[in-house]
Amino acid sequence: MDHPRPSLKSLALLSVVLCSLIANAANAQELSGVTNPVGGGFICPNTILVDLNVDAAVVDLRGFSLTLSYDPAVLDPISVSAGSLVASASCANTLYWIDAATNDGSLEVDLALLGCSVNGPGSVLSIEFEGVGDGTTTLQCSNSIFRDSANAEIPVSCLPFDISYSCPVPAAGHSWGMLKTSY
Repeated sequence: MDHPRPSLKSLALLSVVLCSLIANAANAQELSGVTNPVGGGFICPNTILVDLNVDAAVVDLRGFSLTLSYDPAVLDPISVSAGSLVASASCANTLYWIDAATNDGSLEVDLALLGCSVNGPGSVLSIEFEGVGDGTTTLQCSNSIFRDSANAEIPVSCLPFDISYSCPVPAAGHSWGMLKTSY
């Protein structure tokens, strides 16, 4: 069986598409996490605030959808809000997040700016977590799509990072004598 040979036109088109894909992968912007307190660790009864930041190369950002994964035995998200870069935009935004119903260790977030765009660097999303159980988990994107004002995709590389939580048992206890006198 003879296979048709590709035309020069189709080979040229294929090479343009491949070069475009390679260039987009090489030019991917960064989405990175910063925690407060700094260092990615916290203890009970505190919570930890995670800001997801885009770098200065992200321009004309109009909205995004992303899925973050984590270990639900260590963390539980209790609030999600627009980051300072989005919140300070000259237009309103809409944010929708899903987590609590399934608590399967994924957090889905959709955010859209309504009528304007923002340019990095800055925080696009703030997530407050509470600790569930001692341990360390990696917060990472399992899916993300960032869009500009023309609804074209902005290539973004999401950098994973670790968050640790512990709830130590107090070392200082009451003596038996003090405990006995309280009864």
